[in-house]
Amino acid sequence: MWAQQLAQTRHGRAPFLRAEVVAVEQDEPIHNTRTGIDTDNGAQGRLGVDELKGLGAHRVETQRRSVRVDFGVSAVDDLSAQVMSFDVTPAFPENSHYVIPDRTSGDWMPTDPEVHVRKATAANGGCDGQWKPVIKMIKKWNDHHDKPIKPSFLIEVMSLDLLDSWGGSYPRELQAWFATAATEIDRSWPDPAGLGHPVSDRLEEEPWLRDGARAALGDAERTCRAALNEDRQGRTGAALDLWETLFGPAFAKS
Repeated sequence: MWAQQLAQTRHGRAPFLRAEVVAVEQDEPIHNTRTGIDTDNGAQGRLGVDELKGLGAHRVETQRRSVRVDFGVSAVDDLSAQVMSFDVTPAFPENSHYVIPDRTSGDWMPTDPEVHVRKATAANGGCDGQWKPVIKMIKKWNDHHDKPIKPSFLIEVMSLDLLDSWGGSYPRELQAWFATAATEIDRSWPDPAGLGHPVSDRLEEEPWLRDGARAALGDAERTCRAALNEDRQGRTGAALDLWETLFGPAFAKS
């Protein structure tokens, strides 16, 4: 039961890997290379902080390639199919794919979320429908531990290689994933669509972040191993406490 509940956390029962394609203006001057218009000084269509306050600006977080909108749902309510947040990405169609802004590189990066979805769907089928729930659990771990893996999409990309079959046990698959990921985090992980920057580019550019991710993955694997050992010894309560340290208060102990 706990695995199914964890699989619903963070995004509730919203479609997995759904691409939100909208036009979003960030709260700082941006030059729109598609129109040649700067969006500062009250340009038409810009929604600044003052306007956002009435809509709950404190729930809007600007990220590298997206804007996260937090709906303020508590961890307890999150287990009841409510949606906690959406990552919204501004995108423009170009040829057979899209381009999205990259705040770090300052350019428009090509991407194709439809390819990502097809690959994720195929991986899920190859794991008897358990690939997506496992990825959601790992993302919950990532969120609960201050996001050592950046971006979280890197978890999905790595899992296309690291989780290609299903062994029948969530705890053991999680332990195996964390153990392998702690080594494979040093690889360069390209865009599955073969279009954009490497998904792992931030960790490659900032080695201290990669070191932190490697350490966090190692800690997670040791926690999984300890929880499995407690369960083998019949200490179910202690095992559940350890799983809760991995996934946070959203973890259901019963």
